[in-house]
Amino acid sequence: MSPSSAPRVRSGTIALLASGRQWLAAGAALLTLAGAARADAPAPSPDDLIKIQTSLERGAFSDAIAELELWSDRGVVHPDLSFDRGVAYLGRAESPAQRRADLGQAVAAFEEAAHLAPGDDEAAHIVERVRTAISERRDKRESDGVVARPRLSRALLDLIGENVWAGLGALGALALSLGLAARFASSRHRPRLGGGIAAVVGSLIAALGAGMAYVGHGLRTTTAPAVVIVEQARLQDGDGRPIAAARGASTLGESADRVPEGTLVHISGARGALVQIEWGDGEAWLSAREVRRLAGSQ
Repeated sequence: MSPSSAPRVRSGTIALLASGRQWLAAGAALLTLAGAARADAPAPSPDDLIKIQTSLERGAFSDAIAELELWSDRGVVHPDLSFDRGVAYLGRAESPAQRRADLGQAVAAFEEAAHLAPGDDEAAHIVERVRTAISERRDKRESDGVVARPRLSRALLDLIGENVWAGLGALGALALSLGLAARFASSRHRPRLGGGIAAVVGSLIAALGAGMAYVGHGLRTTTAPAVVIVEQARLQDGDGRPIAAARGASTLGESADRVPEGTLVHISGARGALVQIEWGDGEAWLSAREVRRLAGSQ
């Protein structure tokens, strides 16, 4: 599917180029969608795709949302479907038909598009713009929220990807091997000294890279990204009781026990109607109805 020009959707005082991914009814495009869906999930037909695009272009955002959510419920996963769902929610949020949590749903959809297509800078850029708009609205209501700093390991992995750490580990292992070879293959002092230093440095780099890659794999396979889709999600303990403080918070205020709309969280477990999330260096719980998991995550 290829993007093309389309309408602009305005959010408050900022203009967001939100739509712009017209569906192609060509068979190849549909095959791409089908391959991204679950094995038992049918791909949208050309008429379905045209219907969605037409609804977006004429500003019938609720109709587009209904269609897009239907395909999401059927297990069809594709970054362009997620992107257009974000367009629809963002458009409705700034229309007379707006509903509470539309902006949170828009953030979830654009985050999902960026998650499914890591090179999609447009989706990532819109996410930040919408979050800024949410923050500005929250400031006008004098309503604070709290966003916890990510744990150090996740922050390092966000800064330097898991594959880069794995490559660094492999590079360290190579330096270790060459250093040991130089140390034991030569009888001269300097080559032996240089080989020993290279072996020590290589072992440290290998341990760091391999360790971080292992941690990254663990986080990727045991946690799932999600976005808060309500104005404020109340932090709870494992028994569903509200908690009064948030450990590891970067900002604190009157609502330090609540997580703002549009916040990206990582789900590490579930219990009944609750989901457990990483919260700073610890854990907290939220109502499962207040977050939306990103499709395509482990």
